[in-house]
Amino acid sequence: EIIRAGLSSVPRGQVEAARSLGMVPSIVMVKVVFPQAFRIMVPPLGNSFNGLLKTTTLVSFISVTELLRETQLLYQANFRVLEGLCAAAVYFLVMTTIWAFAQSLIEKRMNRSYAMERASRVSRRSADQRGVELTQVGEQR
Repeated sequence: EIIRAGLSSVPRGQVEAARSLGMVPSIVMVKVVFPQAFRIMVPPLGNSFNGLLKTTTLVSFISVTELLRETQLLYQANFRVLEGLCAAAVYFLVMTTIWAFAQSLIEKRMNRSYAMERASRVSRRSADQRGVELTQVGEQR
């Protein structure tokens, strides 16, 4: 659903413009559609991955050893429940923090060209407004 929404978020005019330049459909997807769609898809996909990372404890029900299951085995052996669960919580915190940092870097990288384009648009707009203000001042004299 996330990928479908990302692909459909690219304006149809972008595809038509690329096709009018003579690009074949596969090149249009790779060079035009995917870069724009990926920028839209990164945050929800990253959040889904983070959710999956946190819910790996559900895997222990199908006989796959994972962090929380190992913690349970350890505190069953030595009866130190609080220490084991705190250690597992720290591991989960470290894993999700590392992923959040990586996702932030990916999002910044994907938004870099968009931010530069937006900054140039804002600077052009402010220059146009200054021109209007200068014209109004000239009319007042």
